[in-house]
Amino acid sequence: DSLNLIPEKLSKFGEMFNLEQEKEVMPYDLYTTKNIEETYINIDECLKEVKEKEKERFLENCKKWGCIEDDEINIILYSKKYCEMDVDVLYHGYFTFKKNIKKITKLDISNYCSIASLSHDFMISKGAFDDCYALSGVPRAFIQKCVVGGRCMVRRNEKCYANKDVADYDGVSLYPSSMSRINGYMKGSPKVIENKSLEFLEKQDYYFVKVVCLNNPSTNRNFPVLSKSDENGIRDFTNDTKGVIFYLDKISLEDAVNFQGLKFEIIQGYYYNEGFNNKVNSIINYLFNERLKMKKIKNPIEKVYKLIMNSCYGKCLLKPITDEIEIVYKNKWDDYLCRNYNFIKEYTELEKCVIVKKIKPISKQFNNVCQGVYILSMSKRIMNEVMYCAEDNDCEIYYTDTDSIHIDYDKVAVLEKKFKEKYKRELTGKNLGQFHIDFDLEGSEGEIISKRSVYLGKKCYMDDLKSKDEKGNDLYGEHLRMKGIPSQSIEYTKNKLNVSYHELYMKLYNGEKIKFDLLCGGQRCNFQYNKDLSVRSLGYIN
Repeated sequence: DSLNLIPEKLSKFGEMFNLEQEKEVMPYDLYTTKNIEETYINIDECLKEVKEKEKERFLENCKKWGCIEDDEINIILYSKKYCEMDVDVLYHGYFTFKKNIKKITKLDISNYCSIASLSHDFMISKGAFDDCYALSGVPRAFIQKCVVGGRCMVRRNEKCYANKDVADYDGVSLYPSSMSRINGYMKGSPKVIENKSLEFLEKQDYYFVKVVCLNNPSTNRNFPVLSKSDENGIRDFTNDTKGVIFYLDKISLEDAVNFQGLKFEIIQGYYYNEGFNNKVNSIINYLFNERLKMKKIKNPIEKVYKLIMNSCYGKCLLKPITDEIEIVYKNKWDDYLCRNYNFIKEYTELEKCVIVKKIKPISKQFNNVCQGVYILSMSKRIMNEVMYCAEDNDCEIYYTDTDSIHIDYDKVAVLEKKFKEKYKRELTGKNLGQFHIDFDLEGSEGEIISKRSVYLGKKCYMDDLKSKDEKGNDLYGEHLRMKGIPSQSIEYTKNKLNVSYHELYMKLYNGEKIKFDLLCGGQRCNFQYNKDLSVRSLGYIN
């Protein structure tokens, strides 16, 4: 599965690997059951299903691939040629990627099923984990509870509207920045905390603790430090902390104390006191600097450096694999069932075999979760420093998602000044630990800002963008997010209601309920993957 190794669309392979790749046109709506059976379709009928800007390219392809006979197009031959082009691009992209990875890491991607596994082994080969222990059993399970991903929320967890210029202020390579800033990976094994005083723990290299919070924050933040999960498993960052039990590491606890004045009673935990292996710092800085060199000379290998940097910590946080799949032939099934019935969670019978899902003992599961938690918490500290500096100086932030904030455009300069005064370093730039304005708009040659924004909730917002093209003309566009709703479905609903994107989001902002058709009236495909390994397309019901 090349997508696990190269998490990029096939259409991006040309740019990523410097390949000659034509932008092909595939009118998917043309391929109805009726048209497939007929094979030859009138040219004018075909063009009705092709976007206006793609019609010329479509006809060129048809002529080049010999798909036109009289006034009809052989749509089966066209799809065959289209797929062959895709396979050719995938082939050359895959082996270019393999060559690049070999050059950077000396590793062969044929031995890996994901980029995270490969990047993790690269770090091991460079000595980043020397004298560090992977964990299993109770210590691993305890520290795993300290894992908190990136903070994603609207200001005060309430929908809001900004009818003013807003900038998307992004951290430069946030997780690599975190890996560059930490002291290194903890050496040795964790020790059980017996002396529960903060005075003792502050003398240790690192610690992970279960605590009860004794108060609500002295400073209520729009974007709080701590979070808790509700009964549905949804994590919310909250100022309601008194009496709540949290699992925190050293950085999380320090930030809660320093930025919100929280007080804790330590219940139990683990600490490390054998120093750090700091090779991770030099490795990540090397990768970042090499990427900058390649980017400067427009060598596409820079994207591979970026991929490795962003993937080399994820394997540390791998959760226990609680089950495994086995295939058993029917003639051996009865015997297998007698020997394994205590471990079988479920099974699916096929014609010649049985697919079995078994319980896998988690006592054999090892990971470097302590190092992963350290990286995650340092990344949030990087964000905390910027966001609370903004809050303390009346710089309005509307939304945050892991490594970015949406902030008043005219307050960015104020934030830069106040941040330098407090932390003695430059905030805006392109180096690790810095930030930059980073909206994306095709064809833009100038700074991109949002003229008005609607924030509905986590990963559900829109920005009306404005910039300049290469000729200095005004350029407009949208930045849309609606988790669970494909962009095609958002566009379909907008057109069906005969409104603009902004009007659609404002309807939701004003409390109106809107149904989104995920299949777009039958124009969009969606698939159901069954336990017997069959796949079926979900049909449209009008």
